[in-house]
Amino acid sequence: MGCVRKTPYPWRIIQHLLLPQQCELCGRITVNRDLSPVCPDCIEGLKPLPEPVCSVCGIPLPGGTFSPVDTCSKCREDPPPFDMARAWGPYQGGLRTLLRAYKFQGLRPLSSPLATLLMSIMEHHFPESYDGIMPIPLHKKRLAERGYDQALLLARKLSALTGIPVIEGATRVKETSPQHGLSSSRRKSNLAGAFSMGKGLNLQGKRILVLDDVFTTGATVSAFCTCLRKKSEIDFIGVLTVARAIRHGPGN
Repeated sequence: MGCVRKTPYPWRIIQHLLLPQQCELCGRITVNRDLSPVCPDCIEGLKPLPEPVCSVCGIPLPGGTFSPVDTCSKCREDPPPFDMARAWGPYQGGLRTLLRAYKFQGLRPLSSPLATLLMSIMEHHFPESYDGIMPIPLHKKRLAERGYDQALLLARKLSALTGIPVIEGATRVKETSPQHGLSSSRRKSNLAGAFSMGKGLNLQGKRILVLDDVFTTGATVSAFCTCLRKKSEIDFIGVLTVARAIRHGPGN
């Protein structure tokens, strides 16, 4: 891999002045060291997930601070293939706008402030040491269309902040249909056999952080973690995402 040249900071300021960026959320002109098009005030104004959350999957518990249990009914009835999942905030409002801009509009510099949010979740919920960060990969066709893997880019930014290495031994071997609008059972069948782990990947006894941008129903994360569990006797699988889709009704 070739060395990536970084433009010296003073010249980046000049770039901003010549080609000013507007904040994706409030529209004001913003100048950031990481070239991200979001102002500090808007990042500060984002709302995190309300506590308490399920001790396993991380979804906010019904009843808030008065919830009589520490796990949601879904995790009690059908435990997931990961040990713990956490997200920074709900997939709505400003956070949803930023993630969609990052994912679908090619605004790669947004990976820096989003990785900072992930770092704060790690410090709060994942205090133990980990052996590696594994981003959930894109299929090669989707990667060619988008031009970059948003989860891998986030993982690399988080790795730079934490010192935890990125492990890239996983591939998405099946081009799945869009998950939006599918039932829970259809989502699972859609993702069956979607992932593969590299033959030389040895994660025996390791503590792994699986990373993605959004946790929706958990079907993608579960399919990836199931494949991971089959590959090695992993000590612990944590799941880290920027946002979490909040379901309402039974199962919460």
